Amino acid sequence: MKRNKAISFIIALVLAFTSMCVSGAAFAQDGYDIKVLFVGNSFTYTNSLPDLYEGLSDTAGLKVRADSITYGSAYLSYYADKNHAYGEELRDMLKDEDYDYVVVQPQSLELLKTYATTTLSSANTIVNLIRKYGAEPILFMTWGYRDGCSYALNGEDIELDRESMTQTIADYAYSLGNELGITVAPCGYNLLRYTKQNSDKSMYKSDGKHPSYLASYISMCTIYNTIISEYNIKAEEKRGTCLGVPFWYTEDEDGYPVIDISVKQEYAELAQQISDIRMTCSVSGISANKGTKAKISAEVKASDDNALYGELFDEEDKITLVSLDEKIASADSENGIVYLKNAGNTVVRAVSDSGVSLSVPVESRQPATSVTLSTDSVELDIGDTKKLDATVKPANATDKSVSWTSSNTDVATVSDTGKIKAVSSGKCKITVTSHNGYTDVCTVYVRLTTPKNVKVKNQTSSKGSKYSNFKITWDEVNGASKYLVYRSTSKSGGYTQIKEVSGTECTDKNQKRGVRYYYKVYASNGTRVLRSAASSYASGKVPAKVRITEGRRTESSGKKHIKITWAKQSDVAGYEVYRSTKKNGKYKLVKRTGSNTFTDSNVRKKKTYYYRVKAYVKIDGNTIFGKLSSRKRVKKAK
Repeated sequence: MKRNKAISFIIALVLAFTSMCVSGAAFAQDGYDIKVLFVGNSFTYTNSLPDLYEGLSDTAGLKVRADSITYGSAYLSYYADKNHAYGEELRDMLKDEDYDYVVVQPQSLELLKTYATTTLSSANTIVNLIRKYGAEPILFMTWGYRDGCSYALNGEDIELDRESMTQTIADYAYSLGNELGITVAPCGYNLLRYTKQNSDKSMYKSDGKHPSYLASYISMCTIYNTIISEYNIKAEEKRGTCLGVPFWYTEDEDGYPVIDISVKQEYAELAQQISDIRMTCSVSGISANKGTKAKISAEVKASDDNALYGELFDEEDKITLVSLDEKIASADSENGIVYLKNAGNTVVRAVSDSGVSLSVPVESRQPATSVTLSTDSVELDIGDTKKLDATVKPANATDKSVSWTSSNTDVATVSDTGKIKAVSSGKCKITVTSHNGYTDVCTVYVRLTTPKNVKVKNQTSSKGSKYSNFKITWDEVNGASKYLVYRSTSKSGGYTQIKEVSGTECTDKNQKRGVRYYYKVYASNGTRVLRSAASSYASGKVPAKVRITEGRRTESSGKKHIKITWAKQSDVAGYEVYRSTKKNGKYKLVKRTGSNTFTDSNVRKKKTYYYRVKAYVKIDGNTIFGKLSSRKRVKKAK
């Protein structure tokens, strides 16, 4: 009777099943010295499962070393955390020992309750760590409790019996295997299948959770077959699985135990037959856009001398595909097709007539239909940064990831998060692209550097004493071909262009004295949008000639003085008063004041004095004087 039975669904697979190839060179030459590390909790150390694995391997003719790190109630997050004692121990053992395989066993409820929040990320950390040290990970699928379980998830109360709990654990285990590219050892499935063949044998200790000795034996056979058959390692007797390996309770002719384990031959043989029947699938998972379809090819395999499989299935072992959510995906068992209908995640189970099952996680994706940037143009100065925001539609798009590119990185660069940095003056385009090719563009204009160190100096005007010239200078700007000079009589606005020059200076001629002028400079290369921002303003002013309005004799406290008054000027720092005793004589400074009056008390009787006044301003630390006023003659009274 043919023992390899298959239902092949012709497939074009969406995600290829991740197979892990291990060459013979990974093992010692003296009879395959395989080293395996078991990582988990009490489900692994109960009944010394690693020791059972060593014993079966030794009986099969393989030299195997099985180590373990197992702590009661340990979560995967403990082993993933490098600062946790369990995590430190795992890292030390992987570093110190050259393991070929690491069997990772999560808690049953850990998969059910925290898969999306912590389990997946913790498993990913552990798997990457295992591969870093050259070993291959295997996922130990656990089982449902004897009385099932109840728990809350996403605000929903969930109750599962033993079989549905096992199935749900399997769904998560295969999802984890697909996500991380690791092989699943279906221990929980095989415990359930064994019970259906022999319901008299319990799979549990008295607590209804931990494995009986027979359950540990079944798990050990499943893990052994996963390693041996998946990686094509042969024992001395060329067995591809543990089927027929005489590893059960055995006595010698004197009645002394030769193999002293708590499993008799008939139960051990059934366990080996159960674990020898296994299903493979062409895909570990399906991820495709809604409205498309994917094909699956599943196959049940068993050794030629597996009598149990012959009893269960005499001709064709039909495989049925069952979707857990028909709204998301439906399955056509006859043709092996999965139709993705609406966006979401579900599982398609492949179930054979012989009772073997396998879960295929399905992601029905909502593709993006557009991507839009927060703005279509940006103006920046060199060195500036600007964050662009990209909106992917529709809102329920499965993959909202985008990529960013710059058409000219010499002008502006863009980060993976859409942060633009202006590098040099010019124009470029920043393009955002959705995962499926939709794009939007933002034009970036990087302006020239703003001119700095703008200064104004006054010069004599050829037009006369009522006017002055102002020379404006600034530092050169790299890339600028010309500069635009603007002027205003108010620092806050009303600037008008007065000059366009190619150098770094210009002269504003014949401006009225007594008026403060404000100047700003722009750097330009001929393109308006690339013109620099306006420089900080610099101002220039020459005070107007002072007009003395009065000069007279005055008396204060019985003393005779001379008082000079002149027209007050706005926006000046002060005035200087000069005096002489001769009309055309030498005038000396006698007073610096902020007022527009001066009382001269240092005068003599019957003496005639001449006065002149000039205003001054202070700009950028410099003092700038206006013209001296006309003379004012005043005679001191008797």
